[in-house]
Amino acid sequence: AAGHLERFWSQNSGKHGSHHTPKNMVRATFTLSRNQIDSLKSLVTEQSVNQSPVSTFVVTLAFTWVNLIKTLVGETEDKDEEVFNLMINVDCRNRLKLTEPIPTTYFGNCMAPGIVSVKKQDLLGEKGVLAASDAITWRIKDMLSSDLLKTAPSWGQGVRKWVMSRFPTSIAGAPKLGLY
Repeated sequence: AAGHLERFWSQNSGKHGSHHTPKNMVRATFTLSRNQIDSLKSLVTEQSVNQSPVSTFVVTLAFTWVNLIKTLVGETEDKDEEVFNLMINVDCRNRLKLTEPIPTTYFGNCMAPGIVSVKKQDLLGEKGVLAASDAITWRIKDMLSSDLLKTAPSWGQGVRKWVMSRFPTSIAGAPKLGLY
């Protein structure tokens, strides 16, 4: 863990400036009703090969990601082999294989970055929400089944891949996980 922190600080030193906000962007809030979410969940479950249920978090994130990328890419572009990347944060506090659990009074977080990658042709295709849902679900399961401390040295490589991609997208929280 100490090596991961040293790499992080050395890569990010002096880069704490603000980002220029393009003038052609707006901020908006979108609300999905319970019926809309349930419809999305049913659609994804029905389209899924193994017909496994999908969580509200995953299907909502998949739907949002697909529609965001569709607005950024435009309809005239070809659906080629380009890959889009989404960074999710997984809460590791209760998933670390430690000799003693983290105390319930611990104030802070213990986050691991997970990079979800989907080909443009799949993400923007007819079953884009299904492709995104499957990829997000797989990535979360993969991260939760691995020894997170052993995978920590590779996190920087994944984040670099995400940063260098076109339209890198990330999520800043979840119903059970607030980021600050």
